[in-house]
Amino acid sequence: MFFAALLGASGCSEPPSPSRATAPDETVATARDRVAQAPGPEGAEPIDWRYLGDDGVLELDWLQLLPADELDALSSPRPVSHTGTDRMAQYGSDRIVPAVLGIAMRLPGYVVPLETDGQGRVSELFLVPYYGACIHVPPPPPNQIVHVQLAVPTRVDDIYEAYWVEGELTDQATQNALAGTAYSMKDARLTAYTD
Repeated sequence: MFFAALLGASGCSEPPSPSRATAPDETVATARDRVAQAPGPEGAEPIDWRYLGDDGVLELDWLQLLPADELDALSSPRPVSHTGTDRMAQYGSDRIVPAVLGIAMRLPGYVVPLETDGQGRVSELFLVPYYGACIHVPPPPPNQIVHVQLAVPTRVDDIYEAYWVEGELTDQATQNALAGTAYSMKDARLTAYTD
């Protein structure tokens, strides 16, 4: 599963509508063509697009957000020292894969809450590939974190459980005290992860 590869490398114990005015099959075909033309990480599984329903939403994997030449850096992170008071710098790059932008998609991951409403529901978050990311140090590379603004604030009962985020990725970079991101998503939907 996608989480297993990233866990080992980490060092840490209503659906959205496509913005294009096309039929769902045309959206899927367009997305497949765009991603098929983008180089994938060497050694990664071939891209497997799955049609998820009449809404044309496609499922992405975290490795599809990495430029082809960055897989080695992710699988060989620097050693992490948990001594001292200095915060460890974020490693990796903010380079993106243009082929994944603007596609109605969903991505599985873990929630790092950034903003909540008055009722404790999350309205803004980082989606990360493994649990504990951004809470432990160092955070994942910027191109392995998605800054998400939810269309509807949603209750997150357990940050150690996986969730799906649905929406369209953009290349709007963000930076805060926790980490920087290379991807963003607005008006997204958050749901519990299921296989």
